Amino acid sequence: MRLTQDHRPPPRAALQVQAGELVTVGDNDETWPAFIWTESSHGIAGWVPERHLRRTGDGDVAEVMRSYDTTELSADAGAVVEVVEVDEESGWLWCRAADGRAGWVPVKVLEHNG
Repeated sequence: MRLTQDHRPPPRAALQVQAGELVTVGDNDETWPAFIWTESSHGIAGWVPERHLRRTGDGDVAEVMRSYDTTELSADAGAVVEVVEVDEESGWLWCRAADGRAGWVPVKVLEHNG
C-alpha cells in the first residue's frame, strides 16, 4: 500500500502493554472512538483499543486482555508499506516500511498499490 499523505506520530513515547497488566484508563478518543486513553504503571500513556481491556470494577482500572503496542510509523506521502496486521474496527493498519521500521498507520492515509 502507498501513503497518500504524510503520517507523523504524536511527540510522546510509545506505550506497550502486556496481557494481564493493570492500567489506568480515561476517556475515549473523539476522533477514533474505538480507542481509550490508557496509562501504564510506569507512567507511559497512549491510545489503546478499548476492546483489548477489561475494567476491573475499580473505577478507572482495567486489565489488559491482549498485548498492544501504540507505536505509529512515521512515513512520507508516496512511501510504499507492507501491511502486517489489519485492525478494521479501529481503522488502523500495522505496517512495515522498506527500511524495516514498523508501526500503526491510519487506513485513511493509505491507498492500494497499482
